Amino acid sequence: LENIPLFFAVGLVYILSGASLTGAIVFCGLFTVARVAHTFAYMNHLQPARAICFGIGGVSTLLMIFRIILNIL
Repeated sequence: LENIPLFFAVGLVYILSGASLTGAIVFCGLFTVARVAHTFAYMNHLQPARAICFGIGGVSTLLMIFRIILNIL
């Protein structure tokens, strides 16, 4: 749960910064799939799959932040 509120805030800023619809679908979809997979891996004690899924969600959020910076500049 620690990165979901950050994702929502970054996603809102990403959309408001004039991002492309395709980019929003890719980044938001990637984050959502990663979080669902993380939950599955967590419930079934699957390591390192759990850490990898968490990392993919984090990278997705970081890429959105990078695109926000590019959109603003």
